[in-house]
Amino acid sequence: MADLGVRRSGADIFVGRRSEQAQLHTALLDVRSGRGRVCLLSGQAGIGKTGLATLLSTAARESGARVLWGRCWEDGGAPAYWPWVQILRGLVTETDERDLAEFAGTAVPLARLLPELADYLPSSDPGRKDSIRTDDERFQLFDSITRFMARAAAGQPVVIVIDDAHAADEPSLLLLRFVARDIWSVPILLLVAYRDDATTPDDRLGLLSTLEKECTSLQLGGLSPDEVHEYLADTGPGTPSVELAGAVHEATGGNPFLLGRIARRLAETADERTSAVPLPDDLRDLLRGQLRPLPSDTRRILGYASVLGRVFELTTLRYLVHRSDHELASELQSAVGAGIVHTDGSGTYRFAHGLLQQTAYADLPLDLRGSLHRRVGEVLEGRYSAEPEMHATALAHHFVAAIRCGQPTEALAHRALDYSVRAARRASQLLAYEEAETHYEQALAVLDRTLSGTPDQRCDLLLALGSARRRAGRLSTAQQAYREAAVLARSLGSADRLVRAALGFGGGRFEFGTVDREQIDLLEEALATTPAPVARVRLLARLAVALYFTTEQERRIALAHEAVLCAAELSDPAVLGIALSARHFASWGPDTATERLADTEQLIAIARRAENQPLILEGRVWRIVDLLELGEIRSAFAEMTSFDRLATELRMPIYRWYADLFAAQRALLASENAEAEGLAAQARQSGHRAGARSADLFFSTQIYLLRREQGRLAELEDVVVRMVDQFPAMANWRAALTLLYAELGKTDQALRELDALFTRELQDLPRDANWPVVTALLAEVCTILGDEARARLLYDALLPFAHRIVVVASAVACLGPVAYYLGRLATVLGEHESAVAHFTEALEVANAADAGPWRTDTLRELAALSHPAPPYDGSAGQHVR
Repeated sequence: MADLGVRRSGADIFVGRRSEQAQLHTALLDVRSGRGRVCLLSGQAGIGKTGLATLLSTAARESGARVLWGRCWEDGGAPAYWPWVQILRGLVTETDERDLAEFAGTAVPLARLLPELADYLPSSDPGRKDSIRTDDERFQLFDSITRFMARAAAGQPVVIVIDDAHAADEPSLLLLRFVARDIWSVPILLLVAYRDDATTPDDRLGLLSTLEKECTSLQLGGLSPDEVHEYLADTGPGTPSVELAGAVHEATGGNPFLLGRIARRLAETADERTSAVPLPDDLRDLLRGQLRPLPSDTRRILGYASVLGRVFELTTLRYLVHRSDHELASELQSAVGAGIVHTDGSGTYRFAHGLLQQTAYADLPLDLRGSLHRRVGEVLEGRYSAEPEMHATALAHHFVAAIRCGQPTEALAHRALDYSVRAARRASQLLAYEEAETHYEQALAVLDRTLSGTPDQRCDLLLALGSARRRAGRLSTAQQAYREAAVLARSLGSADRLVRAALGFGGGRFEFGTVDREQIDLLEEALATTPAPVARVRLLARLAVALYFTTEQERRIALAHEAVLCAAELSDPAVLGIALSARHFASWGPDTATERLADTEQLIAIARRAENQPLILEGRVWRIVDLLELGEIRSAFAEMTSFDRLATELRMPIYRWYADLFAAQRALLASENAEAEGLAAQARQSGHRAGARSADLFFSTQIYLLRREQGRLAELEDVVVRMVDQFPAMANWRAALTLLYAELGKTDQALRELDALFTRELQDLPRDANWPVVTALLAEVCTILGDEARARLLYDALLPFAHRIVVVASAVACLGPVAYYLGRLATVLGEHESAVAHFTEALEVANAADAGPWRTDTLRELAALSHPAPPYDGSAGQHVR
């Protein structure tokens, strides 16, 4: 079995791990041949993860690869994306300036994390500013980082090690997941080491576990008794007895870090190496035993240094112990010699293991910890007075820690609050919304427990917290923050704050099939406060959309129209775009296709003038829907092709999802069932990545149509029943269930559902985007059941739309030409000539769309009427009405 081929000795002794070395060796060979690999390395504290990662690094360098490390900070106070900042800085440092200037053109958003990159960007480049605020901004940042690393790896394989990933901030883990999924064709080996026994907030280990199916997982256990014997033999002057090695293995579980600590003790008692020695029962006692032989001043200095974290610098430590750097270095020499800390000789020191730092910190009296944290905060405050925002996370950490350790003075609390808010704002600028959430929660805790803050302070913090949570995708907790903020805004009589709470509560994304009464009431209340013009437009637009699945059709359309009129007076393209999109949505139904297409064209024109690419893509989604409904098939398909190209170019997740939905729809129309199923699954996955709340809903829609085409609807009965319960405002799912029952021969169930849908002769059926879908599906049901009375009602209702196509939701699927369903209904009604005319028109549409299922179904119906079909030459010509 091949290993990494690195030989180490002395303090760097390494034994065992043959299987893991072999797997990493294979991964390294893959990377050298141009393929990307991701390896997860997990195990308990001290099990040897860093040692194995260091071994890999040495082997990689010897093979000509570039090696970059990012160490996560376990003690709080590190800025967002800290391991990636280290990695990227290393990459920048090792890259030739000419190459860097070339690479930087593809990495504009990187200037957020690395301000030093701004020197390589054009002065007018938006990468210098935090001016872009779209929901896809973080994707663009992640994508630019990945492409930057990929370009750097093109000339030389790259090995990236992220150590202590269990301590990473959540944005860093999200970036890790993004990179891991995108480097398979790039010569990058990504090794992620983390403690699998660590307790992390927000289930951050769960984020790491999502990578397991996409990478190689290596879980380290303890060394075997034989390996422990080998280790002891290699680290001492004599050969240990089997009994001693067994006792050490029993005491340490084969943990290399603990083994190393005990080996040092054994080395000091060489005469006892062949017999059993007393071993500590408690890990903390063992670690204290390593510190106890040190001079008392050295132990005190290490205790003070532990407040700074696992890594500390003499330039800060000297302010805590009032010694010169030279004196400190001298005092720490014994700790270096004992392997307690390591140093690179530049004045920076690192505890050999986090457990040693935690032991030294735990032994400090609580009040001393508090005063030391306060002092560190004051030192950093003076050092970074010119740019406090860049270091706000560390400042907030130490001032908050001082309060928690028993120093809750008002002045200290004000500083803790101030820097927590600054840290949150800085995290938001870096698109690290999860970190911003943590800092805002910390600020609220300081405000509530120490300062007894005013309602307006608390309301503003809650609004900021809600925004951070919403951007992080935590919609339910974001709503809770906005809900509390709204209560305070009412008590303060603050209209502006109430408007912000109302707009934030909805989350900015609409969910099909739901009616959120709480959101509607909050929007109504905010509108009643007579807000400023821009806020009024946004409230009107949001309320119009929120009312979509209610019975208030006329009111929602009126609200959306008012929003457009108000926006037109503001000379703000973005605001007018919001209003036009809302009017398109609010008026979406069978009677407004032409008007909606006009709104769409205006929306796209505005977006182009403003060079707003996301708004252009939003408009093009609407254009595809409108063109399909109107039967302009060739134009709609051409638009889909252009949309896919632009979505691929911009790499914006929400629009990549739409592109994948369109691709699945086209495959369904082409009777490419296997491909359609794969594309539908791909669309659901891309929807989840984009945070699309309707991803599962649209997937279920496409699978329903696919299973019906395959004659396998029976498999979906339970699924469709659940959809009816989950989306009671969407009559199309009840219609789909009715059709399922009819096709499966469950006539009683079909009739029961049919009765529920046909209240007041279809007058209660909302004339929304689902109306054509519901009526088309019911036409199929009435045909199967031979229900002439209801067939007449449906025929008369559908006839005005005879030249249209039935489109599902945002062009997720097409059910075919309305003419086909009219032909089916006319057949039930015994109107032979009308049926033939409708089916003939339906066949023209099917040929224009080159839609195999539509063509097959229509030809079958014409044959049943004993009417020969017109010849078809195989071309997908434009449907001419």
